[in-house]
Amino acid sequence: MRRHSLEAVLRLAEGQSHMQLAEVMDFCVDTVRKHIKDEKLDAPQNEEALAAMTLSLERSRLRLELLDAESGAATLARLRASYATLSKLGEPAIEQESDVKTRKAIGEMSDDELRAYVASLVPGLEVKTATGNGPRGIGTDERVSVSQNGEAGTEATNAGDELA
Repeated sequence: MRRHSLEAVLRLAEGQSHMQLAEVMDFCVDTVRKHIKDEKLDAPQNEEALAAMTLSLERSRLRLELLDAESGAATLARLRASYATLSKLGEPAIEQESDVKTRKAIGEMSDDELRAYVASLVPGLEVKTATGNGPRGIGTDERVSVSQNGEAGTEATNAGDELA
């Protein structure tokens, strides 16, 4: 649909009259009426269709402004950012695949199953576990490194050592 047709549909949906459309678009009222009738621009539109038309019209306006903007001007960066944002708005949402377990299922996992589950969620995660006889596990700390393939390896350190 052409840009002026999109604008006409949107303005009609917002309740503007043919006269108001003619003034805004700088056309004769009879020409506007004929165009609306010929193109059937006054047909009822649902909210999704209106939103898609609005995005399309705004992208078109931004493209034209980008063409007219001076190279290196601050407005050029703003226009590019606005255009990129508008372009992303029209894209369908990508659903992420997730194998999130319930709290009950997590509570029932063994330590090894829990480590493997966490490793599957966060590849390359390094988990620190504290062991020892003192308060808060003061004694030897044990790092559990989880590799990309989910295998765990341990490394003992002194309690006073900083963990990197």
